[in-house]
Amino acid sequence: MVKKPKWVVEKEQSKKAKAAETVWLFGLHAVRDALMNPKREKLRLILTLNAKTKLEDALEAGGIEPEIHDPRKFGAPLDPQSVHQGAALEVKPLNWGRLEDVALGDGDTPPPSGGSRPGDRSA
Repeated sequence: MVKKPKWVVEKEQSKKAKAAETVWLFGLHAVRDALMNPKREKLRLILTLNAKTKLEDALEAGGIEPEIHDPRKFGAPLDPQSVHQGAALEVKPLNWGRLEDVALGDGDTPPPSGGSRPGDRSA
């Protein structure tokens, strides 16, 4: 069997590492919005009973079963000083696409900020 070149192995390892990256969102509003987003890949949801009651509507849409934790022993890997409001959700980062596509749009439509396109001197 032929051994893969080093650059190929490194590229594959980098791709695997990036796929393994996760983010913890916390707080009622952030967790609710993420649960309601069908494009968000949800991995683990930690709630207190109080937060579960407040997020009942989003839980159905989120399609993930929460782990219920005691508020005094909240098990999410967050900074102890975080104001998590009893809600934390581990997710994969959203894929926004290429920076050029997000920042500049399709070239015919102004960016969402209403800013001008490069080379546009009308402003």
